[in-house]
Amino acid sequence: MINHQLLRQCAYFAELPDPILQTAAAATRIRRVLGGEFFFHQGDLASHFYVLIEGNARLSQITPEGRQIIMGLLRPVHEVGIIAAIAGSRYPLDLQALQDSVALTWDQAALRDLLEAHPILALRALRMVSARFVELQDRYRELTTERVERRLARAVLRLVAQVGRPEVDGITIGMPLARQDL
Repeated sequence: MINHQLLRQCAYFAELPDPILQTAAAATRIRRVLGGEFFFHQGDLASHFYVLIEGNARLSQITPEGRQIIMGLLRPVHEVGIIAAIAGSRYPLDLQALQDSVALTWDQAALRDLLEAHPILALRALRMVSARFVELQDRYRELTTERVERRLARAVLRLVAQVGRPEVDGITIGMPLARQDL
């Protein structure tokens, strides 16, 4: 069984009362994914909500032309896939482990039970979706109004916030990134 204190490290579950965390911990399963493999693919039925607890992962989309667009990088302890709460929904992105990774996972039925039993979790889910929507609006505005140099600087700052590690001489983004990725 998962220690409910681990959930407290995740923004979605932070500062919740112990009884809610214990209920959530009791409903979770562990999923291990090898580096390079996928937790889910774009277009798959959204069947699980995840909290990455070990490793790093990449959220990406594939364009109709087959080009991969990186939408975000995840490090522990980050949540993804709240869309699984909506029956019949599909994942809009791929989630690929960049190294051997472990995630806590709730299937759709367990997630819906949690949301119905604890309205604070439903409100937090709404907050997550709203924040993502605002972020996408900001990115759209950047793409249509800002010069390449400024967009590149913003992309680096987002990476620092998502996966940056403080070091003695600065901040390290401990993932290989190609120019095209940026």
